Amino acid sequence: MLPLEFLQNCEQAEITVVEGDPNFVARLADIGLHVGSAIQMIQAGSPCVVQIGEARLSLRLNDRQQVLVRPLSTNE
Repeated sequence: MLPLEFLQNCEQAEITVVEGDPNFVARLADIGLHVGSAIQMIQAGSPCVVQIGEARLSLRLNDRQQVLVRPLSTNE
């Protein structure tokens, strides 16, 4: 597992952990970013742009919020 912000452009992953302020975590879940979701890094950096399903999101995470992912191999 690694932090979301460590993904490279075009890299795909599965979200394994979302932690932080409960309101923040709930908002992320409402827009589809939750444990088990497939995610793709569109533009790395801060803020980063990710794609979840058909939606593209711009995210700026701080030290108190953490999204951990498991990179997917190109065979998955």
